[in-house]
Amino acid sequence: MLSERGDIYGSPEPQSPETNLGEHEEFEADLDETELVHPIERINDLVEIETFPDRIAIHVLDQYQNNDDEDSSQDGEKQTPRLTISELRSMFRPAFEVIARRVEENPNIKTITALSWIVGKAPTMMKKMGFTIDRPKLTQSEISKEFPHEITWRLKHPDKKPRVIASAHVDREDFLAQYLTKKEEKEPG
Repeated sequence: MLSERGDIYGSPEPQSPETNLGEHEEFEADLDETELVHPIERINDLVEIETFPDRIAIHVLDQYQNNDDEDSSQDGEKQTPRLTISELRSMFRPAFEVIARRVEENPNIKTITALSWIVGKAPTMMKKMGFTIDRPKLTQSEISKEFPHEITWRLKHPDKKPRVIASAHVDREDFLAQYLTKKEEKEPG
């Protein structure tokens, strides 16, 4: 994410299909086709939520990509805006509030898992947002199985260094306590 996606899973974690890395073009085409059928909800100017049958993906819009590559832009090219940890937290809060309403509606979700390069890049932020870091750095094999979107990103951006993908979780009750906002009911009158 700060460009591609971060996935929030309900428990139990879904099983990802096996990915054959030798078939990148076919995989990428299949991914693009399946993405078209999932509803996308715009949360704010920076974040969208995409709902899949087994997960909810948070997408951060491309213009807010926050890479470590200092020399990633050519002379005269517009520099990508960098976001602070505080800005990131503010950006995700509305998305987490939407997800909290969906978690509340589904009592079968016991754990919320975040799987993203943002978890790898900003573990302190994730901890401040209530998450516990499970795996600070996924292996290439784990990324292929659990986060195939990263493989697609790496194919589209071969000039960029690979991002660290990590996972974190938060229990249902803690997530709802922090992010569920109840709308005030108007009294009839």
